[in-house]
Amino acid sequence: MLPEKTKLDWIQGLSGLFPQHLFDPIQTGNILATVILAVLAGMAVRSLSSSTTGEEKRAVDLMASALTGGFLMFSRILRFAIRLAPLAILALVTQAVGKLGLGIFLDLSDYLLIVMLGLVLQGLIYYPLAAFVAGGRSPIAFLRGASEAAWTGFAVNSSLATVPVSLKCLQLMKVDDQAARIAVCGGTNFNNDGVVLYEVMTALFLGQAMGMALDIPQQLVIASTSIIAAAGIAGVPEAGLVILPIVLANSGFSEAVIAAAIPLVSPIDWILARCRSGVNVLGDILGATILSRWNQRSDTLSR
Repeated sequence: MLPEKTKLDWIQGLSGLFPQHLFDPIQTGNILATVILAVLAGMAVRSLSSSTTGEEKRAVDLMASALTGGFLMFSRILRFAIRLAPLAILALVTQAVGKLGLGIFLDLSDYLLIVMLGLVLQGLIYYPLAAFVAGGRSPIAFLRGASEAAWTGFAVNSSLATVPVSLKCLQLMKVDDQAARIAVCGGTNFNNDGVVLYEVMTALFLGQAMGMALDIPQQLVIASTSIIAAAGIAGVPEAGLVILPIVLANSGFSEAVIAAAIPLVSPIDWILARCRSGVNVLGDILGATILSRWNQRSDTLSR
């Protein structure tokens, strides 16, 4: 057991996001640093594609095609891994319940209720108010229009699988098609508010359970790490649980704490995962609503 008032080394965790050399993240398995490098590489490729001509542009386009092919290949590998994920979760739940008994659900009831309360406040209070203030749409109309997509995300536990339903709901809400496609298709990969909230609350819960003193800078590191990690995951079931060890590792938690944390929260994660997906879908629809409103204002001012 860790000593009381153990502090996380948040400076070391933050510095770990910046690699020593190009292949360091791949060699060490630092996923967050790999995501940062990938974003920088993508920005560089887009910049070169728009600023070069002739042979240089053809070389850049060839490189972009190779990167796209690699993305498609790894996406197919990810599909294979997803098929095995339910068996892995079943094994973790069986291990946790076998060691700790069914009382683990009662022991984690406070954590479960607090995380669900945070997700409910995010999805049913904050989002409707933001839709009213920034999107010019009443909270009731926003929730009514987005309800089918939110329930679908909750049922299938995947914001990616809910994209067609989200686009249908936005069409019925008379949201601009361009704004809808940008916000929903892009938001599925980058706008994972439910996952971010879950990662932060879980990290704080584990820190307090282990007797760690988490000051404001450390909490900010956990929050920023969660945002970066959530932006680099796919909209697949249990994605929040998959990146939880990454968030904990880059927030300064020891390997022993991480190894104990995953079996601890796994038995109830299937409930929280569905709530996260529903919140993610509502966030995508909110983004489309706000973007559509801004487009309307821009068109009005341009006239």
